[in-house]
Amino acid sequence: MKRRLSSSATTRSALRAGGVAALLIPLLVLGCSTPDVRQPLDETRITRCVVEARASRTSGQPLSLGEAVERMRKNNPRIQRARAAYRTAGMVAATRTPRPNPSIDVAPLLVGQPDILSGVRMGVDLFLGWSVPLTGRLRMQDDLNAVTANAALVDAARTEREEYLLLRGEMLDTALLTEGLGAIQELENTATESAEVAQQAAQAGTLTELDVRLLQLEAAGVRAETASVRTQLTAAQNAVAQRINMSLADTAPLILTGIPSIPHALPSLEKLREAVLKHHPRLSAIRAEYQVAEKELRLEMARRYPDLGIGVGFEDEVEDQLIGLPLGIEIPIFDRNQQDIARAYGQRCQVRAEYQTALAEILGLVEARHAAVEKTLDRLRVVDAQLKPADETQDLAQQILDEGGSLDMLRFLEVLRTTRRIRIQHVEARLDAYDAWSALEVAVGSPLLHFASAP
Repeated sequence: MKRRLSSSATTRSALRAGGVAALLIPLLVLGCSTPDVRQPLDETRITRCVVEARASRTSGQPLSLGEAVERMRKNNPRIQRARAAYRTAGMVAATRTPRPNPSIDVAPLLVGQPDILSGVRMGVDLFLGWSVPLTGRLRMQDDLNAVTANAALVDAARTEREEYLLLRGEMLDTALLTEGLGAIQELENTATESAEVAQQAAQAGTLTELDVRLLQLEAAGVRAETASVRTQLTAAQNAVAQRINMSLADTAPLILTGIPSIPHALPSLEKLREAVLKHHPRLSAIRAEYQVAEKELRLEMARRYPDLGIGVGFEDEVEDQLIGLPLGIEIPIFDRNQQDIARAYGQRCQVRAEYQTALAEILGLVEARHAAVEKTLDRLRVVDAQLKPADETQDLAQQILDEGGSLDMLRFLEVLRTTRRIRIQHVEARLDAYDAWSALEVAVGSPLLHFASAP
């Protein structure tokens, strides 16, 4: 028969249980504590920084493509969001996946005897256990975090490339419209002078009032064309200002130092397809997404196997002290992570299908824009061939009229209309040709025109 528990033995057991609890409570508090990461959103400071960044350009020099690209990389909202996402993914990838936390169970024991007079026995039950991941799951999680960060980096590069190609086209539109506005303003001045000269001739009796009004209507039409080009120029400048996140007032005097010349030969479709496969940012981003999907599937496959549980158990009574080394594992009979594996496998198939469909769309778009460039170049060549004869015809008509030849005002007006229409068509044809080239650059995902001030 076991001896009766004395009051001193009871006190010692209670002290042991209390000592264990006193050691565990600080550990639990320390493990559950979190660092101070409070950082309130300072809206006033952020607003001031944004306003200063939009109006930080003080130079009166024209904005070159190189400076615009630098401002775009620094201030473009879409690029900044992509970089912030990459920084977040990089922080996760730089932090190794921790091992599972150990667990501690403590329970006081009150063991009664059949004989109530024998008293009550007290003790403590302590169990320390932890899980051991199998199949390299922690390493696989680190690999997944690394490829996720790489995918975020590729997406940031993709965003910057897309914004850069769009900026090239918008700045080219701005430069061409600025040049075209100067040409149309010359036509407007000529038309206004012709109307004023006709009015003086009508007062002298050499022209009729109808001739004067026809010339005035012609001048009004040219002024309408000038106003239309000004509107297009403002829209192009505003597009550049939004792309580089700069105020429109600073972007308005934007003029490229040199407009790139149109290449003599259009690249073949085969070379453009090779450029698409090598450099297109959308395809690069999907390739990075596929690597992430592949790592996710491998991780979910590894999670089919449960963790191994090991531990140490200690039971302390007054007369008995027991130590155990339990070892256990979950038996994967029903739950073998089937749903997560199916989801990861489907995600990988989805990314593969997205790559295939994206490639088909891009190649189709490249072919369409390649054909558009050919047509706009044909039109530009036709208009270029008409430009010199039109100028010579107008000079001849003006010479005959000045010398008092047999040229009536209606025929002279028809000559003016024709030559002005050809000049306006030349401006429009150049815009269309360069727009087609810019659209082809965006479709291919690589620059095709050479800018002197390109970074």
